[in-house]
Amino acid sequence: MELRVVILMSGKKIVSNKYEMRVMKIVVVPIGEPIFSERATSIEIDDEGGGEFLKITQHGGHADITTSICIDPEEWEFIRLEVDRMMASCRKEDCE
Repeated sequence: MELRVVILMSGKKIVSNKYEMRVMKIVVVPIGEPIFSERATSIEIDDEGGGEFLKITQHGGHADITTSICIDPEEWEFIRLEVDRMMASCRKEDCE
């Protein structure tokens, strides 16, 4: 089966059966904050040769402090379930 990718770029239609375009990184940041803000969270697909996984990163108040967690696709359902459960257990004044 032949797959064709159709992408609209600047109003121009691009069709390819040789290449795919992937979004590999998303930055979640409060409105008005720069992408290098300590409140910015990067979510990216990474691969170090053993298969793809998500890497979630936040930069601290200093440029040299970065904290990341890495999540395999098989783990995500369970991690998400527990994160949602724990978020629901937070007291509103502490978690906003």
